[in-house]
Amino acid sequence: VQSASGVLLSDYAKGFLTADFITNIAELCGKRGIPCVADCKRAPEVYTGAIIKCNAEYQHKHNDQLSTLVYDADKPQRLVVTDGPLNPIIWDSDKPTGLGYFLPPINLVNHVGAGDCFAAHMVLALAYGFNLKEAAGLAHSAGRVYVQHPNNRPPQPSEIEADLLSMK
Repeated sequence: VQSASGVLLSDYAKGFLTADFITNIAELCGKRGIPCVADCKRAPEVYTGAIIKCNAEYQHKHNDQLSTLVYDADKPQRLVVTDGPLNPIIWDSDKPTGLGYFLPPINLVNHVGAGDCFAAHMVLALAYGFNLKEAAGLAHSAGRVYVQHPNNRPPQPSEIEADLLSMK
């Protein structure tokens, strides 16, 4: 963390990262002003201090806990919820917001790994100084490009840019 520009916490709930480790990393990142995104698979409380990135299914399952972290905490948690082809919803203040634009439909080829692609690009954008809404927008476009190709091909920056420019 000492030399990181951004941190992504993701262990697929396999237990490789302990809850204490996740909490300590998120706290350390917060003290150093480093964006820390947690791609959530465990209970939301495990990721206190990190920006929570989850899918809609996770949000529905953990809605009460997420609501407490986002709305009732002394320091509200930031949250980004993805839902496949739909725009992500972002909680970065007292109310949820969307991207403010829509993108045309795409041809889905393979969705496996799309959430990882989203999370990685969101951390990258945050590390470069994007705000959370901008970072989620870039990450959403990266995910949209990613799912249009077989075999986990990472999106090229020019492809992400072209997708962002296709907004209505």
